[in-house]
Amino acid sequence: AYAAQTGHPIVIVRPSNVYGPGQTVKRQFAIVPTLMAALRDGSTFRIWGSGEATRDYLYADDFSEFFAQLLTQEQHGISTYNVAAQSSCSINGLCELLEEISGRSLSLEYLPERGVDLRGVDFDASHARAELGWQATTGLREGLTKTWDWFQTAQ
Repeated sequence: AYAAQTGHPIVIVRPSNVYGPGQTVKRQFAIVPTLMAALRDGSTFRIWGSGEATRDYLYADDFSEFFAQLLTQEQHGISTYNVAAQSSCSINGLCELLEEISGRSLSLEYLPERGVDLRGVDFDASHARAELGWQATTGLREGLTKTWDWFQTAQ
């Protein structure tokens, strides 16, 4: 309605799970720093279900680069962008990767599956690529390594 009444463009941005240096641990939010805190502290990380649920993890620098590219393009009407790395990883896979990067072992506790958790969340970021020429360039291992390096010194 706003776009129709005013002629101003509307941009809707839907990011996947953004992570990176500077992200803090929050209860039941932000799996990457929460897992890193468990690795650092030796605390137990709880996984609801089998751990095979998949998510897309987007490095923060790639997310900010999306906005840099978005600001260079004139927008018209209503545009919706999914912003994602387009590379899903299971929670178990994320745990294994973080163990490899950190050289430490996680203490994991598997709990019964909750009815609210989706088994897979995949994003199609092809519109951002087609319209803005944007795509994520940081692989999960590289982004997690940079984040772990920061996490050890900043926390």
